[in-house]
Amino acid sequence: MSVTEDKASSGTEMLAIYKEGLDDIININTLFTSAVFIGLSFSNTTETLESREECKPDTGIAKRLVIFEVLSFSFFLLSTLLAKTLKLFCSTTIF
Repeated sequence: MSVTEDKASSGTEMLAIYKEGLDDIININTLFTSAVFIGLSFSNTTETLESREECKPDTGIAKRLVIFEVLSFSFFLLSTLLAKTLKLFCSTTIF
């Protein structure tokens, strides 16, 4: 093998490692985001174990919960789009 063939094969191996890393990041991101949404969907804001009135959530807390859910979903979409864009960039530009 010549030096250029050796560099090309090592570059291809590194590219495969980067692609696998990006796939793993996307998968972990999906797992964490789905865990957040499952947790938020099972949360109940109307019932608490505490009987004191100041511990019961009001409508403002429910609105903030929805806002935070929408924000977390938008960050999930943004980070997934960024990771997939990086993967596509690595596939088309490098080698």
